[in-house]
Amino acid sequence: MLTLGTAATGALGSEPEWDDIRPIVERRCASCHFSGGPAGFALLEPRHFRPRRRQIENALRSGEMPPWLPRGSSPDFVGDRRLEPRELDALIDWLEAGTPGIESEESTPAKAPESSWQLGPPDLVIRTETVVVPAAGNDVFRNLVSPVTGLEAPAWVRAIEIRPSSPEVVHHVVLTVDETPSSRRLDAADPQPGFSGMETASNARSPGGSFVGWTPGKSADPGRAEVAWRLAPHADFVALLHLLPSGTERSVGLEIGVHFAEEPPTKQPVALRLGSMSLEIREGVEEAVVRDRFELPVTARLTSVYPHAHYLARRLEAWALLPTGERMPLLEIPAWDFHWQDQYRLAAPVTLPAGTTLEMRYSYSAATPPRTVRFGPSSFDEMADLWLELFAVGPDERRALETAAREHQLSNAETGLRQEVARFAESAETAQQLTEAYFRLAGNLLQQRKSSEATEALEAALDLDAQHVGALTNLGNLRLAEGDLDGALSALERAAALEPESGDALFNVANAHLASGDAERALHGFDAVLERTPERDGAWLNRGIALHRSGRLEAAIDSFRRAATIEPGNVAAWINLAWTLLAVEETLEARQAFERARKLLPDDGRLDALAEAVARAER
Repeated sequence: MLTLGTAATGALGSEPEWDDIRPIVERRCASCHFSGGPAGFALLEPRHFRPRRRQIENALRSGEMPPWLPRGSSPDFVGDRRLEPRELDALIDWLEAGTPGIESEESTPAKAPESSWQLGPPDLVIRTETVVVPAAGNDVFRNLVSPVTGLEAPAWVRAIEIRPSSPEVVHHVVLTVDETPSSRRLDAADPQPGFSGMETASNARSPGGSFVGWTPGKSADPGRAEVAWRLAPHADFVALLHLLPSGTERSVGLEIGVHFAEEPPTKQPVALRLGSMSLEIREGVEEAVVRDRFELPVTARLTSVYPHAHYLARRLEAWALLPTGERMPLLEIPAWDFHWQDQYRLAAPVTLPAGTTLEMRYSYSAATPPRTVRFGPSSFDEMADLWLELFAVGPDERRALETAAREHQLSNAETGLRQEVARFAESAETAQQLTEAYFRLAGNLLQQRKSSEATEALEAALDLDAQHVGALTNLGNLRLAEGDLDGALSALERAAALEPESGDALFNVANAHLASGDAERALHGFDAVLERTPERDGAWLNRGIALHRSGRLEAAIDSFRRAATIEPGNVAAWINLAWTLLAVEETLEARQAFERARKLLPDDGRLDALAEAVARAER
């Protein structure tokens, strides 16, 4: 054991006292180890340490506590939890001495956090519904939809803190925002709280280009006002929960603490995802390695890294290879631990010139008992993600970086999906899995605008299952976009016939009639949709377009008004309303509708023509 001469708290003798240890505990332990805190037990007084002193000593010596995974060549990160050598020596000396101070009735406890929230009391707290996780069985995936209540006007969000009620059964949480009713409709159609699935048809998106989530061990990010993101009062939080049965039935809900910024942001990040969706750890292989790389198309500033993997990951590394040939370490985790994941914010953000290559390397051990493990969301699968927060120097550069990051992720996913198709195609017993694999591949190709390849994948899915509604729908919408109106109607009407009660299917058919110029049949279809779902703003919007095309302008105005009332963020409703009001010389209300659209799209040049038309009408 090292003998300590001087500690941060002052000179110590051979046997530290509690007064010497208390400041270290306040700095390094108290944020988690307080009554009701995330650690599960308090370490604020000498009596709290005595029963666990050997366990605590071992955890300190091994580096297990305080938890901090980056080591080696990792740069300096904000919030590094590791003890300084003199702090470690002082704690071990005190524990080995038997926690002196426990006998004193006058020992001053270490200060507990003033709030059970890591970031302090939030400005707004949103609570989700609860999900019951069975004692045994498969992983559970639920999307909980929570309206943003208590917000009367748009606000800027600086930070989010997520608190699960039973964190021991939560694999992870991903928080998105939906400013449309799409997630509410999916929630209403599912008898359980929220709706199921990892990938949905809702319009929920990551807010402001940021990844917002919770993983075991993650510290709440205090955020920065300069990158705050807009939260509308009519929006919904959509929280995807990945839940694990633990041997005991549990109920899980979330508290979402929202911290606002006082001013609008001045910057917007780009989230770059490196990794592999074709990850495969074959049975019998002692070590598997995943690599990925991305070349920056523009100069960018790197501010944080956020690694994610499951239980077989061992060593995680990331670095930047500069155009000069210099290798700049970005992260080194020699011993990955799923239970202590975190987002690591660089103490000194680095500017990386265009042409810099960002690289990652993750290594994995074999599964026990032996089996082949592939990429997937289940806890029995594996993942290899590294999220990097980047800032470009200007709006044009940001768009270029955002486009390149999106293309990289879609290409990565395409490789994994094609691998999945090839694997299922080898077995005659997996026709349904092969159908779904083709369908997912087609969705990816559609996002990449690879229309001909997407068509091939959708037709392959329909060759296996001619009644696959999703494939028929996507094929119909693809043909509609290509101008093949007959082909579109054929596919969409087949889908509607298979699901005659589906408002979505009727809506797609009505849209096809509208595109073909048959306003009356389109109007009949939208009316049928609204009989089933009267609060569907998109149906009111398109119904208004059909009415406008058939010359019924007053009725079209009413329909556009209804769409905008149901969904104030529906900019197309405000734009169509403004144009139609101008046509009937209702200039004042047209101005008001235009201003609502401009507020939603403040810098969009597509509104310039409408602005000129309103100004002319007012002269």
